[in-house]
Amino acid sequence: MQPKEKKSVPGIISEHARTYCETTTVHGFAYWTSAPRLPEKAFWVALVIAFMTCAGLIIGTAVKDWIEDPVATTIKTFSKVHFSKSFKLQY
Repeated sequence: MQPKEKKSVPGIISEHARTYCETTTVHGFAYWTSAPRLPEKAFWVALVIAFMTCAGLIIGTAVKDWIEDPVATTIKTFSKVHFSKSFKLQY
């Protein structure tokens, strides 16, 4: 029996990250491991970071606006329906 080869922590993390990226159904993650050239991988990572930054800015702005001017919505229920104009059903 051969002794097990010890792996470093970064090596283990890298291996698990690669397996996750190759098997996940999350859009785009598989491209990180399957892109043949480094510029393509770098472009994809930069694109993801840019869009995540934009999403964070939009969410942050929405939360800030809500804190400054919160909106409360209430729904009043009625026991019966009231129409402002009477109407007749025609057959």
